[in-house]
Amino acid sequence: MNAGSALRAFVLLGGVCLGTAASGQDLQTFADRAASGNRFELVSSQLALGFAQDDEVRAFAEMMMTDHTTAAETMGAAAEADGITPTAAISEMQQARLNELENLTGERFDTAYVDAQLTAHDDAVALFRSFAAGDEESALRDFAQQALPVLEKHQEQVRSLATR
Repeated sequence: MNAGSALRAFVLLGGVCLGTAASGQDLQTFADRAASGNRFELVSSQLALGFAQDDEVRAFAEMMMTDHTTAAETMGAAAEADGITPTAAISEMQQARLNELENLTGERFDTAYVDAQLTAHDDAVALFRSFAAGDEESALRDFAQQALPVLEKHQEQVRSLATR
């Protein structure tokens, strides 16, 4: 996997809403958290395409859809190389956020979506940074290392949306 595709893929995983990863976490734990976050990003961004009022929020959601689709594919290949099958589920907290978003429209949706993305990206950066710094050589660690800069870029973009 080249650095460009790994970076794009990571951007898509920017929505991990499961908190900071503990150091020394295993491959399965990382894969499950990253996959869950990616799924949240895809589903919440799909909602944004239907409910967002602001053009910049809609553009961000479109980018998330593109990037997170790529990330799912890239991370899937890395997980397979490591003999891991990531979860297809999202967390209860993520589901609660999705339920909230489904009941909002217009400016209220935009604000809640951006807030959810900000939290998700803060959590994802922490998760990937922690895992990428680990000692264990693996395809998933390589993916995390190469993808982290893209995730950090998404984090900056969503912060910009939140502060305008």
